[in-house]
Amino acid sequence: MTQALIGVEMESREPQVLAEHWGGIIGIAVSKGAAGVPVLKLSNCEFRFIEGASDIMSGLTFRVSDVVAIREAARARGHAVSGDSFPLGGVTFRLVG
Repeated sequence: MTQALIGVEMESREPQVLAEHWGGIIGIAVSKGAAGVPVLKLSNCEFRFIEGASDIMSGLTFRVSDVVAIREAARARGHAVSGDSFPLGGVTFRLVG
């Protein structure tokens, strides 16, 4: 059902600094995304860096074949589904078709 990981969201007190650090490691320049947040754009995935209390991976976005089925499976397992996303282990999982 999962087709691809297409987005990763990272939180940091200094998102620009963290983005530049990871950009240097993987050899990709930092650009600006929606609302001016730092972004690393790979060929198949985008890393967004947002303001947060600590350096953590806070979100994952997956392209899936059946958003409704996965959303309902998460709900059946007791996860608090909101729209097409749900938290699991401190990470928000977002689903797109």
